[in-house]
Amino acid sequence: MKFKIATFLTLLAILAATIFNSILLIVLYQFLINQAAKTTKENDINSFAECAARYPVLEKYPAQCQTPDGRTFTNPDSPLIPMPVSEEATGSASQSGNPEIEGQPLPPKEDPTIPSQVDPTAPAR
Repeated sequence: MKFKIATFLTLLAILAATIFNSILLIVLYQFLINQAAKTTKENDINSFAECAARYPVLEKYPAQCQTPDGRTFTNPDSPLIPMPVSEEATGSASQSGNPEIEGQPLPPKEDPTIPSQVDPTAPAR
């Protein structure tokens, strides 16, 4: 009687191991198939519109979209906003419109904290 129980338990263990390995292989196969499909989808993205259809658009100007693999696409339809150029930024009077001083460097601004630039005849502030 003991021989039959031992044989039965051995066959049961082999069956359980086979079922476990089969389930493990199925799960691994599904994982690999999903990864391959995901990689193919990401590599198919070649424009901002395709990226924005699948992933969120970043809150930047101009609008940008980034794929999980790190590629970034910029919206080509974003209007360019001209930035005003101040005379202080350029360091010249080229924006003044006065032809006599066009392209000449701007005079330095007076700094009241420097004693040599303070007018002694000016009233105290």
